[in-house]
Amino acid sequence: MGRLNMNVILEFTTHNYRTYHSAAKRLKEICPESRFAGFVGIAPGGDHAYEFLKNQKEISYEFLLLRHELNKQALADEIDHDGLRKFEERLPHKSLWRLVSADRQWGHAYVHGVYNKKTRIMEKSNRENILRIFSGLYKRLGKIFDEFGVDLFLPAMCMGSIDVYILEELCRERGIPYVVANTMRIKEYFAFASDVTMMMPHINETYQKISALKDSVHLESATNLYQELIKSLGINLHVDQQLPIHQLVKSQKISRGQMMFECARAAVGALKNWITMANLNLSGDTRGQHYRLDVLGDNIRLAVGMPYQKYKLLKADFGERPSSGEKYIYYPLHVNPEYSTNFQGTLWMNQLYTIELLSKSIPHDWTVCVKEHPAMLIARVRPQAFYDKIRQFPNVRIVPLSMPGDDLIKGAQMVAVVTGTTGWEAILHGKPVISFVENFFDVLGLSARCTSIENFSRELHDELHRCASTTVLERKKRIINYLAAVLEHAFTVTYPMQFCNEPGTPEQYELSGREMADALVKHLERIGFLSLHQGRQKLEPIKS
Repeated sequence: MGRLNMNVILEFTTHNYRTYHSAAKRLKEICPESRFAGFVGIAPGGDHAYEFLKNQKEISYEFLLLRHELNKQALADEIDHDGLRKFEERLPHKSLWRLVSADRQWGHAYVHGVYNKKTRIMEKSNRENILRIFSGLYKRLGKIFDEFGVDLFLPAMCMGSIDVYILEELCRERGIPYVVANTMRIKEYFAFASDVTMMMPHINETYQKISALKDSVHLESATNLYQELIKSLGINLHVDQQLPIHQLVKSQKISRGQMMFECARAAVGALKNWITMANLNLSGDTRGQHYRLDVLGDNIRLAVGMPYQKYKLLKADFGERPSSGEKYIYYPLHVNPEYSTNFQGTLWMNQLYTIELLSKSIPHDWTVCVKEHPAMLIARVRPQAFYDKIRQFPNVRIVPLSMPGDDLIKGAQMVAVVTGTTGWEAILHGKPVISFVENFFDVLGLSARCTSIENFSRELHDELHRCASTTVLERKKRIINYLAAVLEHAFTVTYPMQFCNEPGTPEQYELSGREMADALVKHLERIGFLSLHQGRQKLEPIKS
């Protein structure tokens, strides 16, 4: 059989570089004449990733472009208003500012309920510079795509800048599939999403065919998976719930003395880092900070705030469990900023507003139970005012971080989510679910989405009654059909934690990349991309 060769650009980060490099090597084995290049986004202190890619001898990357250098160049360009106007016109929602608001730095003004570390970019984020960087990146990245003749772009998972949207649009304009791996929130299954919001229309289409009995798929494996999921509810079977932070909630409590020691150590660490980063901060690097005492003070405040917040969140009296028989709607907080809110739930980044909307919309004898995200123990620092405001709503309570989410789901009348695992688990529990954006589980018809703020209380009311009219057998049938569709398209990796950028060994990253590459080729065949590409050549069979 003929060989297919492609021009591939990979998006490397400080965390994924070994996995994605391994994927490139596997693709090179399958497509020996392919050309490879990379965009490299490295955080300060992550130069080892760039050095590894430059010095390795296995793949000759035609270029390894540092993203912060590209940003610096783009910021010096003139604004192409006509180009931005055409870009905006192609957007389904017709506003560039919606995309800007998702950027963790250029859109930092839209981030709510968290302290932000001041960066050079944040202090430059006025209207003119925002339009300048967007215009410059769109033009420069487009030129790179065209000059390299990109056939396939492999984005990193869950990035946090406007580049995400620009790269998606460049793929769309050139007929290049946008393929990004993401967890299915079902055991250790992953699949390739087709857009920034992580939607998977190919799985939805297969589900519809199975449900309409147009696809002869055996359901035995899906039924077995369904039974395994139902039996495992509440024991963290899904890979994203096996992350170390979820275990910290269960196992660790810190004393006041430990907290004070950690705060002191964090303050010293922030000062040392400030000194270490002096050259970067004084160089004008877009990743750096302005070298001022007020910025140092903010850094120390953030560093000290993390152990104090951990101490506070792990205290038994931080929240209050719902009483026996209490009727409530459960809303799990998201980390901010995070991909789930910034890119998947852009208009719902202000979670205080979301909680207020729920407070105004529930029945008179319900409460809203809000639980903090476990990652807040290590990832971000919220101001105390955020929690104080939640407690001001008369029908809202914060529940302890130690209370299992599964218990909250089981006791709830309804679950509300922006996106995430909790909505899917609630469906498995047979609970009514209302969400604020499109989610992967929408295709089952076992949840509802907020379509009108003005009519949200009516939508909540109607979904509660609609869910009650769905029989247990019908619900089970839909879930099994969906799992059959997932099994048709998804793949597993041997080391899912390392695939999700958790620390691991070179061997674990190596295998994860090879497994992703093999799954990618199968996905591209399945969606018809390979048959249309380069003379409709076919790949040689993948060797195990």
